[in-house]
Amino acid sequence: MPLQTVTSATIDTVIEHNDFVILDFWSTSCAPCRAFAPIFKKASDTYPQIFFAKVNLSEEQDLIHRFEIKAVPTLLFFLNGELKCQKQGIIQTKELDRVIQDLLRTLIGR
Repeated sequence: MPLQTVTSATIDTVIEHNDFVILDFWSTSCAPCRAFAPIFKKASDTYPQIFFAKVNLSEEQDLIHRFEIKAVPTLLFFLNGELKCQKQGIIQTKELDRVIQDLLRTLIGR
């Protein structure tokens, strides 16, 4: 599934209607965010069953407070509408894969 863009108007629907959602909170002025973007894109190509979306905090400032975002990039991982974990900073491919695999096992009950 291609990367999606989520806004304050669509975020609740996305979280509620997808089993597994990963949100990348980023900013246009953030160099680490730009460095992490290809890693996030590759993961979205690798795991098409997961809803991968980007949230541009330059445009969606109200979500900073709602999700208590302290740094960018920040990833939020939701399973069945529930926030399961949060990761801040650049996450390398192996670490992102490990987190995804752990959560997929939780989702399917193994």
